[in-house]
Amino acid sequence: MKHWLSFCLNSLFVVGLMALLRMPSTAASGGRDFAGFYELSNVVEDVDFVSFTFTTRVFNYSGQDVADAIVLLEDLLFFDEHGSFLGVWIVNGESVLLEGNFTVPTEEYDLWLQGVSPSLSIETQDIAGDLVRRRIELANLLLGEEN
Repeated sequence: MKHWLSFCLNSLFVVGLMALLRMPSTAASGGRDFAGFYELSNVVEDVDFVSFTFTTRVFNYSGQDVADAIVLLEDLLFFDEHGSFLGVWIVNGESVLLEGNFTVPTEEYDLWLQGVSPSLSIETQDIAGDLVRRRIELANLLLGEEN
C-alpha cells in the first residue's frame, strides 16, 4: 500500500509538472525577457581582486522598448553591486552593446571561470512608474562587431 501511494503521488507530480510546462507564458522565451552574451578582456589578477573590461550585448525580448534603464553587474557572493551602465536604451527585439571596466573579488572571478555566469540585471520603470529589476540570462561567447 505504501509503495502504491508513493507511485500515485509521484505520478501526480509528473503530470502536474508536464501541465505547467505546457501552459502558455505571457513572458518572452519562458520568462527570459532579457538575454545576452558577455566576454572579459584586459584581465589583471591580484591576490584579492580581479580587474577587467566587461563587454556584453543585451537583447530585449520583453515586448516593450526600454528607455533610460540601468544595467547592473551584481555581486554573486554578497548581494551587492560591482557597478552599472546608466541610461541604457534597447528597442524591443533589438540589442545594445555595453562595455565597462570592473573589479570583482578573486573568489567570484574563480566562479566565473568554473562556468557560473556573472549576475547581470536590468532595472526599468513599468507603466505605473514602479522600478522593476529583471535578470539578464548570460552566455560567455565572443561578441564580434556591432551591426
